[in-house]
Amino acid sequence: YRLSILGFEDILSTLMEILRKAFWIIRNPINVLENLAKQGYIAEIRSLLTHYQNLEEPVEYLKAVTIRAMRFFPKISDQEWELIVKFATSLDSSFSIAEKLMATETWLYLGHKYNDFKQNHHIDAVNKALSSEPPERLQKNYLLILGQFEPKAVEEFQVNKNDPMLVTAKKLALEGKPSGIFDLPEPKIIRENYYSGQAPNDSDQEAY
Repeated sequence: YRLSILGFEDILSTLMEILRKAFWIIRNPINVLENLAKQGYIAEIRSLLTHYQNLEEPVEYLKAVTIRAMRFFPKISDQEWELIVKFATSLDSSFSIAEKLMATETWLYLGHKYNDFKQNHHIDAVNKALSSEPPERLQKNYLLILGQFEPKAVEEFQVNKNDPMLVTAKKLALEGKPSGIFDLPEPKIIRENYYSGQAPNDSDQEAY
């Protein structure tokens, strides 16, 4: 907490080394990444994401919360925006559900603030992703994203009428009022399922 107030400048190189090579000793990396983003360390966040993408061991949670941290950048460029879209809508199996969830929620958080970055191919990508029959939580996010872009595009998609979450999401999307719904902490299930706080191949390593 103190470092989030005082800043990371004096320990940045050490912190980056830990996040790259010994990330498992940080119990709540999401807090560290978010504060790095808030303090404007944009290049560092992007380099971490690239690093995590290139690791052989699975680090879905770290990639997901690094994407989530982008919502706290003081400013965001079209490059970051395209990266968020890619993580949110890719049909490539190398992108995990956790990554897509965090990317779509980041998109929703930022979408109403960055209208200038929106492109037609974003809508096409969301339509394709929604048509791929993703899990319900992702369906909800895609519907809400379409609601930000073009509420009429939501009409053609049928949702499970027995699922209150999807019914509500479609209603909000059709009204074009989805913003603000995702200014929430990370879903608890993502941390529980994707981040053990342990070193790769070392179940006895304690997290701090």
